[in-house]
Amino acid sequence: MRTVEGEGTDSGSQVAQWFAGRSVLVTGATGFLGKAIVEKLLRSCPDVGTLYLLVRPKRGQDPHARLEAYTSDVVFSKLREERPDFARQLSVVAGDLSAPDFWLAEKDMAALRRDVSVVFHNAASVRFDETLRQAVTTNVVGTKHMLQLAEQLPNLQVCHQSPDEMILLGNLPNTYVLSKNLAEKLVADYASRLPIIISRPSIVIPTYKEPMPGWVDNTNGPVGMLLAAGKGLLHSAIGDPDANGDLIPVDYTANAIIALVWHFAQTKPQSPYVCNVASGERHRVTWGQVLEDYKNTLNEVPLEPGVWYPAGHFTKSVVLHKLIHIFLELLPACLLDFLIMLSGRRPFLVHIQKRLQTGQLMLNYYKFQEWLFINKKLFSLLEYMSPQDQETFYFDTSEIDRYDYMRNTVIGAKTYLLHEDMANISGARKRLNRMYWLHCAAQAVFYACVLWLLYSWSGPLLRAAAVVSGGPGFRSLSTGATSL
Repeated sequence: MRTVEGEGTDSGSQVAQWFAGRSVLVTGATGFLGKAIVEKLLRSCPDVGTLYLLVRPKRGQDPHARLEAYTSDVVFSKLREERPDFARQLSVVAGDLSAPDFWLAEKDMAALRRDVSVVFHNAASVRFDETLRQAVTTNVVGTKHMLQLAEQLPNLQVCHQSPDEMILLGNLPNTYVLSKNLAEKLVADYASRLPIIISRPSIVIPTYKEPMPGWVDNTNGPVGMLLAAGKGLLHSAIGDPDANGDLIPVDYTANAIIALVWHFAQTKPQSPYVCNVASGERHRVTWGQVLEDYKNTLNEVPLEPGVWYPAGHFTKSVVLHKLIHIFLELLPACLLDFLIMLSGRRPFLVHIQKRLQTGQLMLNYYKFQEWLFINKKLFSLLEYMSPQDQETFYFDTSEIDRYDYMRNTVIGAKTYLLHEDMANISGARKRLNRMYWLHCAAQAVFYACVLWLLYSWSGPLLRAAAVVSGGPGFRSLSTGATSL
């Protein structure tokens, strides 16, 4: 193992020792990655100083109430068991990134200047369909204001910028990627004045191990599509099934980012230090493999049945995708919505179908193409870490078991998003089995109708073919032509 000045021995966590007593400012703390970073810092660096969480002001909610709501999140359940008083290390700071001074109270600004030596800037809009103005305001202007604030922190040692599921591309296919590209260039302009790390996560997905397997708090990205397929709402996903998805669990992402901050402070490389936080070739999984693993997992851990049996697949054919969407998704949704209206309830399935198709349309660019993320910087970091820190702040994705991870993901989605009872797996399996036989029966009826139509059309078609190929009518015409 390589060592650098200031490192301790393997008797304790060197990363935790470095964070001990250091106060940290976190933006985007209420987001998926932000929660994972805060939870990991509190649990694995128990002597860390105050974590200042910058959140937007909300009318009628004081900072104490917001902190209580934040710490009651399920992601902190393990931490609550180990250290019930962990909230004393958190401080909510009301501020708005869109404002030049964040609308910070004078006492809050004084506390940040006095205490903060590390900044995790995770706040960003990750929506692909926002207007250019909205995307730039959040991702570019907000980043500029964060950098201006960082310049006012006299004790600053590391300013970490996390683009959040960022893919930088030359032709910039949407406002999200454009705004993040501009933000990264802006950060580079400040690099001569600030110690900056830029981490570039690929597609961040639910936890693999900690703080609990499969934890997720939103339906963004692949999770939403998988749940829609599992509920029978999505039957076709358009894209290249052989393309690498480059997925990385959020606990691996948070661990890598924390370790990168420690490493940057120890080695002091040139700013900005840019690192891809991605699986790369260490854990290559294609979109087709993701779907197959998911369908196999549903046999063991089924979701409660939705509108139809889950039978989705990937296809590169736009025509086939459109046909499946019309006949197996849109028309059934219209029929069921009509029945829902007759029962006096508000229809919703057509609206869901439109949202799913919009989501697919925005992701098509990524699902049809493949990029190789060079992540040598990330995994060379393991050489600097003690065995204990490699275990505590794990991020080597080559250790992930694909099927085990997918099983955790399904259990997590059932538990944290769908709120389905894991104790009723046998009941869900029976109901899904009944849905399967209904699916088979519907397929049999469909193919029987197709065969019947073909048979009923066969008589006229055969007579027409006989006429064209030399039937009596054709011979009479031929004879008339010859006599002429």
